[in-house]
Amino acid sequence: MATPISDNSHTPEPQARGSSSTEANHVFPIRGPEHIPDEEDGGGVRGYASLLILKRIMTRIRTLELQHPDYRATSSSFYPWMRTPENGSNEVNTNLERVDEYLPCHYFDYVAGTSTGGLSSIMLGRLRMSVDQALDAYKDFGNAVFGKPRWFHERSILWYPRAKFSCRKTREAFQLIIYRCLQRERECFPSEADTEPLKYREDRTRTIAVSWAINKEGGVSKQYVWRSYDNNFTPKSNDSNCWKPSNAGPADTTAIWEVARATTAAPRYFESIKIRGKKFLDGGMVANNPSLLAIREIHNLHGTIPALFVSIGTGLKIAGQRTRTPREASNDITVLRRAATKDNVRRKQFLKKYIEIGRHWKNWMVDCEEDNGTNGWRAHCDAINLTENLYRLNVGGDLHTIPLDDWRPSNTGEDTLEFIRSQTEAYLEQERVREYIDSIAAKAVEIRRLRAATEQWERFAVDVMYRCLDCFRRPYDTRAKLREHLQKGSEHQGSNRIEESRLEEVLNAARTVKSKRAEEANGQ
Repeated sequence: MATPISDNSHTPEPQARGSSSTEANHVFPIRGPEHIPDEEDGGGVRGYASLLILKRIMTRIRTLELQHPDYRATSSSFYPWMRTPENGSNEVNTNLERVDEYLPCHYFDYVAGTSTGGLSSIMLGRLRMSVDQALDAYKDFGNAVFGKPRWFHERSILWYPRAKFSCRKTREAFQLIIYRCLQRERECFPSEADTEPLKYREDRTRTIAVSWAINKEGGVSKQYVWRSYDNNFTPKSNDSNCWKPSNAGPADTTAIWEVARATTAAPRYFESIKIRGKKFLDGGMVANNPSLLAIREIHNLHGTIPALFVSIGTGLKIAGQRTRTPREASNDITVLRRAATKDNVRRKQFLKKYIEIGRHWKNWMVDCEEDNGTNGWRAHCDAINLTENLYRLNVGGDLHTIPLDDWRPSNTGEDTLEFIRSQTEAYLEQERVREYIDSIAAKAVEIRRLRAATEQWERFAVDVMYRCLDCFRRPYDTRAKLREHLQKGSEHQGSNRIEESRLEEVLNAARTVKSKRAEEANGQ
């Protein structure tokens, strides 16, 4: 995961309570050069393992936040300038099963993913879910979709194969996840989940999901990057390390559920989805490990390197097994499309090719370590002098052998999930992995606390609003803007400027918080 910042931004300095803010009107007011990206690989149901790894990171973050010598942060949105730390026992319970109070989006600036990793990036970044909420959503999705495959999906009455899983059930499962998140944000109707766009506030965590786009009219198949933010970057012709971003432009206003369908539409498993005249397939066709894409995106946009980069896999494949390149995968799709004619002979060839592509697809989806994945990402990092705080976490053992759609038993998937848990837990107990997680958590906490020392933090972390109590409750989205209003007697209906001694008291009274996510999550 990672976050974009303005080119002229700087590391935020702690701001004294009551002081004025000169940063409030910046495009990305709390961002400093310390971008923190997190990337999630694709891998079907094995994406559950990626979230378990992230949960271990968030659990360690909670321990560090609660036991920090400066102050005790009881949630990731906590900021000490607003109120004093809670009084109570010095004993801290860090053994709670859930970590809903600490949101990944408060620590990671960009969240990028492909396939089910794309779904994770949407949940953690755009929908601002806790890692436990995302794990719950994975279970619900598995029960609703993976546990209910179509019958005779490889061969229908007309010889044409169809996707193993229903488009309708998949769409409804995505929309239910979105609706539940929207309910935590505001009062809404279920129909709003149909239209809620990927585009989101520029001052919050940015989301990236990857698909493979097929344009029949132009005959072009290529990578497509879904973004919740604007990217109008144009590389300089003389900079060899700059990379022209795919489909650069404004933030994507496509509905979230459509983006989720587009990034997870693996051949044989899910139907492609048509959006604005293009067909979209699983992003694993081109970047099942989107680390290289993410690091290029961040470096190009901001001209700086991240302070921390975390890449999480879905199972380490045995070395020596050759995988197909993106170009080979694209050629297969072209052959498949040409074979889709009406005569019976071609129908049989189409079915044979369809099954063959599915087998190759499984191998391609498993391996994320070669030139298009980890190796390519690390080579690019060397080229831009990013040599520290790079972490690749990927479970070894037999995790990679789990089929992308494995869900046993079909009504709960608990056998499959338990196997994933056991493989992941064994990996997380390795000393080297524990050291990595400690380092990741320590750096993330350090940067969050620097940001939380500024007034702009609450705008980023909490759904807060300020209203002038004397001016018909006129709204202001930051504390600094209301302070400026109160200090200008000509605009303020109170006729006189608020005395400095009362200013912070008035600001506190004018502050309202729209929701308390952790409390709502624990109450569900």
